[in-house]
Amino acid sequence: MKISRRQLRRIIVEISTPLDNRVHMTVHGEPVPFGCEDCVVDIENRIADAVYSRDQCSVRSADRHHYNGLLNLLRRDKRAAVKEFNRRVAEEVVEEVMTEEKCRSRTGRLSCE
Repeated sequence: MKISRRQLRRIIVEISTPLDNRVHMTVHGEPVPFGCEDCVVDIENRIADAVYSRDQCSVRSADRHHYNGLLNLLRRDKRAAVKEFNRRVAEEVVEEVMTEEKCRSRTGRLSCE
């Protein structure tokens, strides 16, 4: 399968774009940061809708083929969003633990009062 220079350039730009700056547009038209909980839930809802619509199509039809392609993209986006969500949660936990350790080292107690 050949791809054009323009398609290759678009793929490279998408890959090189940091996930922190990506924005996901929800079904309701609301922009949310890619990888946040709202983003993951929205993608899961889109997958459920697409599965329902695909299952209404007859086997080996062009419509069913279209939905299978759409589901492939949505599932890939969901994996990336969940990965980003888990990374953010891990960062928050590490930051919280580091803050607690600083408090303990300064005051000898868990609270920093």
